[in-house]
Amino acid sequence: MSNENSQNSGSKDRANSERRKHNRLLCSELVAVLWNNRRGAHEAEIAVLEDFSGFGANLFMSASFGEGDSVRIFAGQLEIAATVRSCSRVSTGFFVGLQFDEPVPEGLLTPEHVLDLSQFDYGSRTTTGPVA
Repeated sequence: MSNENSQNSGSKDRANSERRKHNRLLCSELVAVLWNNRRGAHEAEIAVLEDFSGFGANLFMSASFGEGDSVRIFAGQLEIAATVRSCSRVSTGFFVGLQFDEPVPEGLLTPEHVLDLSQFDYGSRTTTGPVA
């Protein structure tokens, strides 16, 4: 959609700090993303939902976006309106950081594979010998 020049390195720093406000759940789920391009035409792509909270998500996709662009995510029967907060190029596509226009109540967005890193206590790891 937008060209790479519309990406802002400051957006990445802001997205990382905003990301820490709410616990994000790691996942890997295919979702449909729809948006209107600059000419007003509808576009759609299947993206990978990488992580999410009730307030936002991070997608991996081939399309790039500008900060403030609007998208709609379809996950199962759920439709979520969101605003792009960051878009970072990586070797095989783009990581797109989204803020949901309205909070999504817990339990509505339910990817099949979810990992909640807040449930791990990394400080209490002890070893008694070599790990095989």
